[in-house]
Amino acid sequence: MKRAITLTVLVAALIVAGSATADATRTVKASAKFSVQLADQSGKYEFGQSKIVKSQLDWTPQVPVSLHAAPKSEPFQEFSLSGGVEKGTQTSDSVAVGISVDVGDQSMLLASDDGGCTVIVRTLTKSRVSGSFTCDTTYGGQPLKAKGTFKAR
Repeated sequence: MKRAITLTVLVAALIVAGSATADATRTVKASAKFSVQLADQSGKYEFGQSKIVKSQLDWTPQVPVSLHAAPKSEPFQEFSLSGGVEKGTQTSDSVAVGISVDVGDQSMLLASDDGGCTVIVRTLTKSRVSGSFTCDTTYGGQPLKAKGTFKAR
């Protein structure tokens, strides 16, 4: 009986703590405009807020920035930026840049968290973030270059 009461109290505390954390997060609308050169094929993209995944700022201490931008017609294509984003220049070994697009006749999913991308954050507050990124890496053994801008508020 004592164990059941203790378990009930712990579950209630977790629910309250989870609700407080959820209320503290702020949902924002993200967008990204970028180009990708994969081997001899290229594409230009302009994405608005993803319908599948919410974007958030001031989310958790480990991942304060979580941006997801996608086209309305293809919600599974996406640009994402997440992690401990800081104002200024940083590489993708501290923040993760994700790009999922069709480039020419190739589909690609880049998840760069190994330093292959550089992110420059110009604005970073609890309600706004904006900046640019460049990636110079390989994908499937092919050279990949991507660059563009992102913002959320």
